[in-house]
Formats: sequence, structure tokens, C-alpha cells
Amino acid sequence: MEQELGGAVLPAVLHCIDEGIWTEQGFSTTKGEPSAMVQIGVKDVAVRLSYPLTLEKPAYTLKFTDFSAVLEFPLENLRRTAIDIVNKDIQGAFDKEGYMLSHPGITIEKFTPYPHTVFRVSLFDPRTQKEDVFQAAIQGRETAGKEAYSLGKSGCCTTPEGVCHKNAAEAACAALEGTYQQSPACACPENRAVTGEGCCKTAGGCSIVSRESCGGEFFDGDVSCSQTICPSEGCARTYSYATNNFTSGPRKSGESWCGYESITGFGRDYVGTRQYLHSCVDGREYVTPCRDYREEICVSGSGSVSGTAKAKCRVNRWEDCAEQGTKQACEDTSQRDCYWSGFLFFDKKCHPAVPPGFKFWEGTGEPVCNRGNIQKNEEGQWLPQSWGDAAALYCLRLGDCGNSRNYVDKISELGYWNPEIVVDQWVYGDAGYDKKGNQFTLPLPADASQIISAPIPQGLSGGSAQCSVWRPERGDCKSCGASAAYPCTEYKCRSLGSNCRFDPATGCSSMEFGGDSAPAIINFSVDKYLVKEKRAGDKITQEILSPVPAYSPVTFSFATSERTRCHLSAFPPFFPPSARSAMPFFLPDISLNGEGYQSSYNGTLRFPPLSFLGMGGVEVYIICMDQRGIDMDKQYAMAIQLRNEEQHPPEIVSAQVEPVSGGLLLNFYTDRPFSSCRYGGEGQAFAEMGNLSCAAEETDILYLPGHIGVFACRETIPNTAQKVYVSCEGQNGASAPIPVGFK
Repeated sequence: MEQELGGAVLPAVLHCIDEGIWTEQGFSTTKGEPSAMVQIGVKDVAVRLSYPLTLEKPAYTLKFTDFSAVLEFPLENLRRTAIDIVNKDIQGAFDKEGYMLSHPGITIEKFTPYPHTVFRVSLFDPRTQKEDVFQAAIQGRETAGKEAYSLGKSGCCTTPEGVCHKNAAEAACAALEGTYQQSPACACPENRAVTGEGCCKTAGGCSIVSRESCGGEFFDGDVSCSQTICPSEGCARTYSYATNNFTSGPRKSGESWCGYESITGFGRDYVGTRQYLHSCVDGREYVTPCRDYREEICVSGSGSVSGTAKAKCRVNRWEDCAEQGTKQACEDTSQRDCYWSGFLFFDKKCHPAVPPGFKFWEGTGEPVCNRGNIQKNEEGQWLPQSWGDAAALYCLRLGDCGNSRNYVDKISELGYWNPEIVVDQWVYGDAGYDKKGNQFTLPLPADASQIISAPIPQGLSGGSAQCSVWRPERGDCKSCGASAAYPCTEYKCRSLGSNCRFDPATGCSSMEFGGDSAPAIINFSVDKYLVKEKRAGDKITQEILSPVPAYSPVTFSFATSERTRCHLSAFPPFFPPSARSAMPFFLPDISLNGEGYQSSYNGTLRFPPLSFLGMGGVEVYIICMDQRGIDMDKQYAMAIQLRNEEQHPPEIVSAQVEPVSGGLLLNFYTDRPFSSCRYGGEGQAFAEMGNLSCAAEETDILYLPGHIGVFACRETIPNTAQKVYVSCEGQNGASAPIPVGFK
């Protein structure tokens, strides 16, 4: 820091030198190479400027070399305070209220502009009656939905000056000639001495001081003055999110508590919500946002200061919830923060207690949501509505997935697809819980490891019920930032509507664009088919001129005029989701992107027979939005006429194998239904191969990103190092083709 300050001081000082003062008096100047050195003390900062300077005129020669000044500024105290804060925050053990009370005159504020963290440390100087301010920032990394957010994976470094740094890189420590501890579990002692050791009661009142400086009755360790008969300076009124003003009841000095923007826990948190830590110190209420996207949660019961209630923000350990197969493992709070929904109609019952948030507008989180893709079981055959509702509920509890409410209580139904049902409203819970968050507490431990090693789960594609990342409908952007205490963020803004965009300077607003600025589809083509373009008003239709047989591939490609995110839909842009149930629902909305934006697209569609589809032709809309949030100003559609299928055996269009407990998981897709599939070695006849128990009917058709209109088989076989060959037999008696081999 001294080198950095020296580098900053030098140009600032040189800029202030006015040579005109000398030249006007007839002096000529000769200047040497300047340098600056800064020494940081506990109560002051010494600055020395080395600047060889010679001023000459007839009969006069003046030479100067060194200039110095001592500034009364407690920079070292503030720096050590900032290091202590960062160290404790990494350990998940930073008690901001206790720290301020035990260090009188210190004020600490924490800001969390995603993904970074900023601490503002202020020290009141009674001599000048002013506050000295020091800010420290921690550069973060965007992890929401991509990787586990974790703290403190490196060790501790103690510099030759005796200052200890947590989560320090070993190479950086060696460069400072420090002493390094490799274990991430290492702890740093406080670098700044405690000045307030307890409460001192005198005739003039109560104050937080050291034992030695107390001239009255001393209460050791009582840094909130709660053990004495003198009243502590608490907060008479505190913030209420429900009323958006300071109408909640009083809190003690040193007390901290949680604030929520919706119902919380048991997998019920709404999209766009964040959790907050409130605290009261010496009559002032502080609000500290936990890390956005619910990567941190606020929990109560993290110990106490002299019996005062405490809460804290800590890491949300949700990553491996969907992997747990028993209630005991699921709700093992020493390892994870999960909830077991035992009433669900399928094996998947474990999900995050607080679902994580994603950058859903970029497609982040799709693999997590795909954990909710579920194939129908016997209960699904007998009770399709109840089974489908349960699948929708599990989907929305995995994260920002499926059909769910946002933080202003608006439901979007664009993320869950099950053509057999319309989801019952009970799945989304009752309205009004966006303002009732403070009626709930999280039944989770406050103290938990900040070091997370669980990987982000990757879901398998397909299922009778398909779970995708949540997508908003258009909405009113004005409510973001309406809270008197909770800030507007990009995540919160984006959750309000597909048209909402966030700017740090101006906040959240609706982006309405069109005309020349809107993205457009160009260079559209379909393999093996002639296409004719038709235009009618703002609609452009690419019509395939010859009928397409059932189950035959329609492979298309196109480009966009700029980088975009696109998806396929059976409905035109901005078609009200509430009206979808009254329309033939042959295709879910399917993303054509992975994560991020692109300008080149391709995909393959397959459709079932006319008898199953109930229509002789379909229109599939291509809907795109660019990086600025600008929608296309025209409707783009593919028009496809269908005819009955040709008699072909099932063809495997995609396959993969992965090791699992107990063997190998085969996961493959066919282009049409099949009555049976078998596996074996190279050269084996179909009748000699081992049986797979999977079969697929017309109703089992799946619409997946990359495989739109296929049929799936997933089954575990014994382990083998040899190449595995698979073949399937059609329901119409078509003979099995040559087996497909894969490893």
C-alpha cells in the first residue's frame, strides 16, 4: 500500500507545482528525477518527496532536495480494520455489530454489487469532529448457476510486520517474505487491538471503553451495555418490507436479524428475491444485502453478544441437493441446505431449501433445471394431473426454473412443459406472500462451512414433464428500486419482465425498440427441402413446399443480423400464456442457445403422425432477442405440411454412455417409437443381445434442445470395457437395423 500511495502522491504533487512563481522573478530552473516515499503509521501518514531542484539568477543560486509532511490520518488503523473485516468475512464469522461495539468510533458498512464486495470503514475523530473513511473492495467472480460459490480456499499469510491475511495465495505471500499456512481452515488473529472491552457505567451514563479507562462500574464483555440498568441506545423503529417504511418494532443495540422479500425456505423463494441482514448499533439501523442470486442466505442464531439475538449472511449450500436419494442425506445440515418433499409421486424428492437464482436471460441454469425432467411412472399413468402438478412443483423448487412467481407476485408459465395438463394454481402457492417474508425463518444452522466442493449438477434431457430455466413475460419495470432499504439490481430488474433492463446509473426501465434497430433472421434454409418465403404484414413465413413424412428430420439453419438468444415456439411472440391451454399444444418453447448469445443457428425437428398430432400442418415460430434486450419487430415462422410416416425401423440419432454406481448408464434417443431395444457386443444378432426394459409409444415423444421430437431410453447395464452396440425394434414390426456402437 505504501508503494501504491507513493506512486499516486508523486504525480499529484508535481501537478500542483507552479513554476511561474519562479520564472516571473527571473529564476531559471534545473530539475532532477523526482521520487516519493510514504510511511504509514498507526495515527499518521508521513510523505517524503525527493525532488532535486535548482533555482538560479545572477548572484543567486537556491538548491532544494527533500520535501516532507506528516498528515494526521489513522490510515494504518483503518487498513488493519479492513483486513480484519475481510479475514472474518471469508471465515463466515464476521460479527459487524460486535466489532463496531468493541471498537468505539468505528463504523462499518458492507455493499455487495454483484459479484464484488465493498467495505466502507469510517473512524470518527473527536478532535476534528469528522470521520476518516477507508474503502476496501474484494473483486468477485460471477458464479450464479455456473459453479459453487465458495469462500476461503487458500491459506493464511503473516507478513514481517505481523499483519495476517486470510485466503492468501502462497506465491503472493512468498513475494512479501511472509509466513504461510496452507490449510484453508487457518485463522487470523485480529490485526487491530480491541479498544472497547465492556460497558462502563458512571453518573454521566454508559459507554463502551477498555477496562483501564473506566472510571465507574465496569461490565466486562458487555459491548452493548445490555447488562446494566442504564438504557442502551437501541433502534426505536426498524424497517418493514411489507409496508416499505420504518414501522417495525424496536431492536437492541448489537442485535441483528433477517429480512426476506418473499416467503422463504422449503424451496419456496420467488425469482428475483434476495435476502438481507439488518442490524442495530447505537441507535442506527444498517441493512446489508446478502450475495445476490441467493448465493448467500440469511439465517438466525449465529451466537449472541451479551444475550442479544444475532443473524448472519452465509453461503447457500444447494449444489448437490438433487443428488440425494434419502431424507437423512437430503436434510443433513452439516453438509448441505436441502429439503425433502416426501409427498412427490416419483423418486426425486430432494431439492434446495432456498432455490438458487440464475442469469436466466442468458440461459444460465438450464442444466440445473433439467434435473427436473422426469419420465412418467405408474402414478403418472393413473393420476396424470396430480403427477404433472408434482413435477411442476419439483421443477420450480430446483432454482429459477419452470413456472414460478417473481418477487412482485407475478406468475410466468413459460418454463415447464407437460402437454397432458394445465398446472393447478396450488402449485404456485397463494398470492400475497411476496410481502410476508418476515413471517418466516429458515430452519437452517447459522454456522456452516464456507468452503463448498460439490459440483453444479448437470441434468439429463427429456421426460414426460420438461423443466427449463424460468423466463419472464413482459412486465412493469417501475417497482424495482421502490423499496426504501433494498436496492434494485440487474437480477431483480430482469425478473420483472422480458422488457426490463438495468442500468447502474438510471435503474430499471422498459426497453421498447423496433424498426432498423431490431434483430432480424437472415439466410434461412432447410436441408433436402425447397422453401418459399411469404410475407404478410409484419409476418415472414418460410414454407416448406413438399409434405414431410412423420418422424422424418427437418434440419434447418439460419443466422441473425447480430448476436441473439432464440427459441422455438408453437405460438407467436407475446401470445398470452393464459390462452395457450385453448390451443393445440404440440411443441414446448425450446431454446436454440446454450449459455450466452450467438448469431448462427441450426436444429432438427421431427413430428409424430397426423393421427396423433390432430392437424395436417403446423407453424413453428422463431423468436429472438438481442443482447440489448431488443425483440424482433417481425414474426418469423416455418410452415410445415405433414403426411403419414414411411415404414422404417427406429434409428438411433444420439447416444451417450457414462459410468454410474453399479455399471454404465446408456442414454440414447431414437427417431420414432420402439417396442424393444437390446445391447451387446460387435457382430451379435439382435436375438442374441441382452434385453433393455425400455419401450416408447407415440405419447412418449420428447422435445429437447438439439433433439426436437425424439424417443428416449435410459438404462443401466453391467460394466464393460468393450464398445457397446444397441439396436431397437419398431412397433410396426420393422426389423432392427444394424446396431449402433458407442463407448
